[in-house]
Parts: sequence; C-alpha cells; structure tokens
Amino acid sequence: MHDATNNPFWSYSLTQYQRPDVAHWCLHSQDIHGLDVNLILFACWLSELGVRIDDSIFCFRPISVLQQELIEPLRMLRNALKAPSQKQTQVYHWREQVKQLELSAERIEQDWLYAWSQQQAKGTESVSELRKLNLSWVWRLGKDAADGTAEQAWIEATLRCFYPPHGEC
Repeated sequence: MHDATNNPFWSYSLTQYQRPDVAHWCLHSQDIHGLDVNLILFACWLSELGVRIDDSIFCFRPISVLQQELIEPLRMLRNALKAPSQKQTQVYHWREQVKQLELSAERIEQDWLYAWSQQQAKGTESVSELRKLNLSWVWRLGKDAADGTAEQAWIEATLRCFYPPHGEC
C-alpha cells in the first residue's frame, strides 16, 4: 500500500471537496443514487490524468467489501447518532469518533484506488470524453444504473459541478 501522505488522489479529493457545491453534490449523489463519493472523485481525477476507469479495478481490490462491510455501516451509525438536540452530549462525541473512523476507512479506499491507478496506461480519449466515460462507469455501480435518462442528467450536473465553466450544480 502507498503512503497516504504521498497520495496525489487524496490531495485532489481534499481540494475538490472544499470547492463550493462539490461536497453537497457528492453527498447528494451518494444519498439519492447510492454512488460512492470516492469513486466520483476518482473518476474525475483519472480523467485529468488521461486514464479510463474500468472493471479491472474489481480484480485489484474488493471495493464492494470495503464499502459494504466497513464504510457504509460506519456511515449508517454516524447518521443514526445525528440529533441536533444532542450536540452537547456524549452522543455528539461518539458521532465525531465514528466520523473519524469513516474518514480513515475512506482514506484506505483512496490509497487502494491510487495504487490501482499507478498500474494503468493512458487512454487515447480526450479529457472531455474520459470525464463522461468515467462518470458513466461510476453511475453503473449505483442503484439507478438502468435509468439512462437519469444517468445523462447526473453526468451533466456532475460536470457542471466539478468543472465550473460548465455552470454550477
């Protein structure tokens, strides 16, 4: 595994996530469409590098196992502990601890994704085409995968969000 401090994907993700609307859009995509925020960020980052994401990533690491058995349960627990009236109680502190565990698990996922990316060759597609292809790949992993109309709308909205010349989310 790569040292997380030397992971340019992690740096890219932190930068993107701090941009207006990006965090909100990623969380909306996660909550409404069942998409993996790290894979959304990864798809955009790979596009900038000229790399097309594909199903070979599943051979590299058990992405669904990490998501389903660690990250999603931590997220569910964190959300269950979310009660505004309890902000000053021990529950708030537990929630913050769970949030840190979730973030650590997501960082492990990003390290694995970065390691996979280092084994990939650049494609022949344009960056613009790669953005659409990579985001389409992410969409197919979500719960609304069969809805082609929603896919196109989501890709266009994601492009507007991540690449401001296209507009806003």
